[in-house]
Amino acid sequence: MSSAEQVGGQLRSVDVVSATEDLTVIEAIPAVFERVHREDVDRGCLVRFTDRRLEALEASERGVHLHRVESGPIPICQVERGVDLHIVGFVTRNPRHVGDRVRLRRLVEAVSNLENEDADVTTLDDRSGIVAGRVVGRCVVAAGGDHEREGDKGHKEAFETHAPFSVSEADALTPEPYDAPMTGERDSRTQQTVELLQAMIRNECVNDGTAESGFETRNSDLLQQVVEGPGVDIETFHPSPERASLVARIEGSDPDAPSLCLMGHTDVVPVNPDGWSRDPFGGELVDGEVWGRGAVDMLNLTSSMAIAFRHLADTGFRPKGNLIYFGVADEESGSAYGAQWMADHHADAIRADYVLTENGGLHSGPAESPVVGMNVGEKGVAWRRLRVRGTPGHGSRPFRSDNALVRAAAVVQRIHEYRPEPQFHELWRHQVDSMDLDSETRAIMLDPVKIEDYLDAHPSVGTAAHFYSCTHTTFSPNLVEAEHGMKTNVIPDQVEINVDIRTLPGEGADEVQAHLDAALGDLADHVEVEIIMNDPASISQIDTPLWDTLQKAVGRPFPSSRLDPQLIIGFTDARVYRNMGAVAYGAGLFSPDLAAADFGSRFHGNDERIDIESLALTTQLWLDVCNDFWP
Repeated sequence: MSSAEQVGGQLRSVDVVSATEDLTVIEAIPAVFERVHREDVDRGCLVRFTDRRLEALEASERGVHLHRVESGPIPICQVERGVDLHIVGFVTRNPRHVGDRVRLRRLVEAVSNLENEDADVTTLDDRSGIVAGRVVGRCVVAAGGDHEREGDKGHKEAFETHAPFSVSEADALTPEPYDAPMTGERDSRTQQTVELLQAMIRNECVNDGTAESGFETRNSDLLQQVVEGPGVDIETFHPSPERASLVARIEGSDPDAPSLCLMGHTDVVPVNPDGWSRDPFGGELVDGEVWGRGAVDMLNLTSSMAIAFRHLADTGFRPKGNLIYFGVADEESGSAYGAQWMADHHADAIRADYVLTENGGLHSGPAESPVVGMNVGEKGVAWRRLRVRGTPGHGSRPFRSDNALVRAAAVVQRIHEYRPEPQFHELWRHQVDSMDLDSETRAIMLDPVKIEDYLDAHPSVGTAAHFYSCTHTTFSPNLVEAEHGMKTNVIPDQVEINVDIRTLPGEGADEVQAHLDAALGDLADHVEVEIIMNDPASISQIDTPLWDTLQKAVGRPFPSSRLDPQLIIGFTDARVYRNMGAVAYGAGLFSPDLAAADFGSRFHGNDERIDIESLALTTQLWLDVCNDFWP
């Protein structure tokens, strides 16, 4: 039977109790139509009613249990119309697993009606494990009679697992198994990293560059549930309501000892689902790989850092210097609501001497001398908005018109065709030396004339593009906008072109403008240039205790590999820390079977995914570094 408490005309709670001893009490939590972000729940179940079955997932300390009670139509009667109840079913894990105390999020209007003997609960958000249903009327629900059939108990036990699962129409109550069982403490941590990565992907914190996007508070709240505990100080910061960043700290015993920060961003870039083989926000585990936007950029690292941090806190780890975990928003769009905002407004909260962030850990080099790349620097970012003006007019009179769009098209073409001279910085020379190349190719890669023809003819477009970006300042016109709305029959008087410019070490705003003047030629006088971002290239030294610690940590699983310092062609939040005076490395540790070309193609690309072995290696890397960093 079931009972309901009615307060002020609204049903506040409903307890659904099966008539059999084997089906545990299910507590359904009511909610309103609006979004709920910070309601903590310590236990819970996923409940689905059908016209012939009551199914429930019970969370317990032993794991997740599937209960099924077969019966005739479940009596749902005594309906008093006029009162709406919103029932939310949810799932938690056991106390040491990622899903413990799941937060109810993003509740939307329920879509199914409960009438007479028919009940149906429709999945509303299968990425966060939330389902909801709308009850029209006040109801009593009972699974009366002796419903458990012979063999149901064994069927239930077959579903006992800690494995992560996703809710969908097809398999709302079926846990997603691992490809192979995991045992031992290290495997347990890997499993938790997998689960947390899946949950972060499903939170869909998409940053499209607008102030209203991101919704990183979802992942910030989730991460807080993971890292909080005895010995951990936590602060959250909100430059805007939905764009939170999280700072967790294990206080050091020596105020003079160096501090270390593990920093991972919580946002992801937009995605076109049409190009994907699977749901980009499903967080599916398929053939030993977790799929979804952010799986390699960089929710894989952010989740593994959180699990490592939590493990250290749980085991009573007390570092000499402060250990900081920084789950930061808005990395994907320049850090204005994330690391840069924190540096400008709350620098002391994130200040650290050493920082590990995205991303390194790929294997390369000859078999007799393998290397693992770690990023010690990055190209500069110099985004520019080019404004082209014309004269408005009617689209039916284009002859001799001053069309801003036509001139903008010429500007885009010239920028696209512009090829500045290559520059070979110290890290490029080091990178070439570490490649498995013959002497002739190595000489070409360091020849400012021959390298151009070599890259033009290279059979791999991806490899050629990477090498070109390593040795050239690059210009990519990626967005065309108009200040005023454009219309088919109106000749536009203004068009804006956003250009993604990535600079080499030693180049600043003057050099960027010189490049633009050279690219545009006689069109330069007709283009207004506005600075969007202007962060120069940044590099950290490698003669540091942290570099030595990374080498030791990588040497445990790969004793013959040495670290290879590299300059990445993108930008990360490491630049913010370097500007604050910190040493910052892009780190991680991936499976030797993961090819650099495959890894690179998944950044902001289709079918982004990461393998479990890489998640295990990276989680352990953070633990080894933290344990060895302070002597």
